[in-house]
Amino acid sequence: MLKILIGSALRRCFWALPVLSLALAPGAAGETVEQVMAVVGEEPILLSEAEAQLLMAIEGFGVDPSDSAAVAELREDVLDELIEQELLYQEAQARGVFVSEQEVTDAAEEMLARSRAGFGSEELFQIQLRREGLTLQELRERFVRRARKEIAISHLLRRRFPEEPEVSEAELRQFFEAHRAELPRREPLVHLQHILVNVSPDPLVRQKSFDLARDVAQRIRDAELTFEEAARRYSDDPNARRGGRLGRVRRGDFRDRLGEAFEDSLFALPIGEVSRPQPSPLGYHLLLVEEENAEEGWRVVRHILFGVPLASEDEARAAQRAAEAYAELQAGTPFEDVARTYSEDALSAPEGGDVGWIPLGALRGELGIVRAVVDTLEVGATSRPIAGEGAYHIFRLLGRDAERPFSFEEIRPELVEYVRAQKQQEQYREWVEELKQDYYIERRDWPPIG
Repeated sequence: MLKILIGSALRRCFWALPVLSLALAPGAAGETVEQVMAVVGEEPILLSEAEAQLLMAIEGFGVDPSDSAAVAELREDVLDELIEQELLYQEAQARGVFVSEQEVTDAAEEMLARSRAGFGSEELFQIQLRREGLTLQELRERFVRRARKEIAISHLLRRRFPEEPEVSEAELRQFFEAHRAELPRREPLVHLQHILVNVSPDPLVRQKSFDLARDVAQRIRDAELTFEEAARRYSDDPNARRGGRLGRVRRGDFRDRLGEAFEDSLFALPIGEVSRPQPSPLGYHLLLVEEENAEEGWRVVRHILFGVPLASEDEARAAQRAAEAYAELQAGTPFEDVARTYSEDALSAPEGGDVGWIPLGALRGELGIVRAVVDTLEVGATSRPIAGEGAYHIFRLLGRDAERPFSFEEIRPELVEYVRAQKQQEQYREWVEELKQDYYIERRDWPPIG
């Protein structure tokens, strides 16, 4: 039941998202007579459009294409959503919802950039274009039409549902008791202390990158170069060929990879002003904010990356420092003292390396190697230095807490979202059913599978 509620809430928001597909949608490129799957008002929904959305849904939801029953069910859902999308778009037009050309252009260019990135290389992207019988301009026009529709629907939904529904304590308690058996369980936790030793470049190499970034920034300010020209010439980021364009970004997009300080600098930068060199784990960045929407929380950004290359000597220096820290631990120096001396983790080092209780499930991806080591540790034991991506780690296991059901207090914030999503879904569905009474809608059967 809980999964159904969450899934339906996400479906309600599906058409409000700015981008539906990150890859090219299949479909006929030429003008051909196509089967009509539905009509909303006077607008037809074509079989090719429905099939394209079906293929993306099969991939997105992980449906086995050979499971005919699952595909048949998904086909009906896809057609329902396409009808709903067209219905909402026509309602947005009827209500005079304004969509700026800049919004449409930005969103379409973001779709195009993500489509390109999805193929891994420009060559594969061009091959797929030829396979589809499309020119780049035709694909851009497709994305423009899609963006215009999606943005209009997004604005309509914000206008129609400007506030989130209130959720009472009684409703939360009732939901918790009714769905206690279906609620997710709290996964196992481990309490860790951590010493982090980064593999850092030689200070002279880092200074050289900083000096170049500073000089390029000045040349841009002096109008010797445009920001786009500088990006194509100097940036070490793959988007250099697009003039360093990142498109729309929001808070949280860069926090995990580049750090909170970097993101704070980005969102404090005045529009149109070239930033000073901003440090990150990747090197130094020049940033330029071209546009923003404070209400929706996004900025359109370009950047230039001046990378700081690592050498084998840098790796060896970090390994040696981690080995020295481990030797002190083996000699009996308290972990807290060694962490304060050696660790480069700005958050945990002042706390003696204590990172608190962490879900075991969070130790995945690059941290999977940490999980493998932690699983072997007894409470109170300390690991040897672990080589990770660009760093060495030493862990001490302070405690374990087994999997168990969440208490009401622990899961209360999630319950608020679950119950609110349920109420939003009910309000949305009631409104859509009312809209359907005002529009002509004809729905036709899919062709037989196979």
